[in-house]
Amino acid sequence: MQYFRHLLWALALIGACIAALLYIRATPVFDAPGMMRTTSFILIGVFGFALIFLAPRSHKTSVTLILLCLPALLLRALLMPAPPSDDVNRYIWEGQLVRAGISPYAHTADAPEWQAYRNVYWENMNHRDQLTAYPPIAELLFAAATRSEEPISEWKRWVVGADLLILVGIVLLLRRRGMPLLYAGFYAFNPVVLIA
Repeated sequence: MQYFRHLLWALALIGACIAALLYIRATPVFDAPGMMRTTSFILIGVFGFALIFLAPRSHKTSVTLILLCLPALLLRALLMPAPPSDDVNRYIWEGQLVRAGISPYAHTADAPEWQAYRNVYWENMNHRDQLTAYPPIAELLFAAATRSEEPISEWKRWVVGADLLILVGIVLLLRRRGMPLLYAGFYAFNPVVLIA
């Protein structure tokens, strides 16, 4: 019986990975419409829940953590190439302003004062007619992410790092309360978390 459970869990992991790859293929831009995008999103969630409920039973914490961390890391790695929300353009553009020693709070993004700072990120930014809504600490994080030659990839790495720290925090809270550590999978395998 335990062998069958292992097999089902492995099939759920393969299914989640295939769904993640299908999502990337069906999503050339973050808000791309289409049935394949919606279907693959749902399948990531279905297989994610299967990874929780079909996980082989073990009394060893190390085995449980492997059953949690292996799919969490694998799915995040597979989804890393997925296109980000267009909001990332504002993060990067405002981060570049901060790195140049300029306050992004001074004007709306479309103000003529920013003419010299317009670039590809400004061109792709949404809501240029509105002041920034982000607090100073977020602006400092945006600035830190723009140090790279590939700021969108750098931003993704930062977000995934923060995401994994949240997962660690959830595991620690579950452990402290004496609850099953695999409950952290409700966060780790959630398609909203994985994609957004």
